[in-house]
Amino acid sequence: MRTDEKRLPDPWHFARPELANAYLRAFDLKLSAARGLFALRGMGKTEFLRRDLMPAAVEHGYLTAYTNLWGNRTSPETALVSAHFALQAWLLPEAHITLRQQVEARVPATRPA
Repeated sequence: MRTDEKRLPDPWHFARPELANAYLRAFDLKLSAARGLFALRGMGKTEFLRRDLMPAAVEHGYLTAYTNLWGNRTSPETALVSAHFALQAWLLPEAHITLRQQVEARVPATRPA
């Protein structure tokens, strides 16, 4: 999430801070470790996550990440792997190596004859 995303004005956004705080209270009390949001497309799930829940979670000290699995419909696993490495690079920039470097470290440069 961009750090300025919550501050960008959007006259169409229906803010739901009470719902975000209810989710965070459940996490804080260890009543839930994960939450799923289910609704038809276009009902505001992503809007709620990115504009209400994630900013509130950051304010409460949580580390948040968002991945759009629709970004590559034929290969949603690519979005997950990309998000994982982006988060890893952000958390540990000095320890970050590329996926190619990780693969090359595990695969011999030349094949045995």
